[in-house]
Amino acid sequence: MKKLFTLFTLIFVLNVANAQRSCDLRSSQYLPMYNQEIQSGKPFDITCKVKNLGPAAVKVTDTIAYYLALDGSYLMSGGKPLGKAFFGLAIAVGDEVTMPLFAGLTFTHNLQGTHPFCTEVLLFNRSAADAATDPVATNNLGCSNVLMNMFSVGLDPNNITSVLVNSISASPNPAVNSTTLNYILSENNAVKIVIKDIQGREVLTVINEDEKAGIYQNTLDLSTLSTGIYMVEYRVGNNIITTKLVKQ
Repeated sequence: MKKLFTLFTLIFVLNVANAQRSCDLRSSQYLPMYNQEIQSGKPFDITCKVKNLGPAAVKVTDTIAYYLALDGSYLMSGGKPLGKAFFGLAIAVGDEVTMPLFAGLTFTHNLQGTHPFCTEVLLFNRSAADAATDPVATNNLGCSNVLMNMFSVGLDPNNITSVLVNSISASPNPAVNSTTLNYILSENNAVKIVIKDIQGREVLTVINEDEKAGIYQNTLDLSTLSTGIYMVEYRVGNNIITTKLVKQ
């Protein structure tokens, strides 16, 4: 595991150089709840709440990243901190949003007793004209003490290899002239993402190549597409995930 705040420090330093807006984000752990039991090999959901304390609003052009931690260290997957990043969500000053991060997450552990389970929230926007930063780091980590139950002896949670779940979403959706695909690849694999019309005809190829496990964003130009309903087809190896995309 990597110690917390290492990644945050790097992003924070990058943002300070072009700081234009200051958004104080406060994270609180919603799921798993206080004293919730997490059994080895049993699925559980992860959700956090994020409140913008201001003084500036979070814009749709900002990116908010969420990283998971246990016992003060990041959960790792494929050598990287396990988490998700979202683009296209505006949070006004004083507003609090609930962010479902993982549904049915499963990992094998050999822990017993009470342990702090946390979600760290990071804000960044590297645009020189509209850079965003969260200068107050003390409230970026929301935690709940959970009850870890060693249901069966298994792998060390320091080296989780299969907790990332293949998924894809588009934001904004509906979209006008562009949208950003946010997709997760759970392991190194061949990836193909295409846009199809309602007749199943391929109208746009986004990517068709081998990629390493991780969290990705890809902004699409939709200006050449007619208004209507399309399907985003995300093929990982022999598995296919589809999601609807509306072009206005």
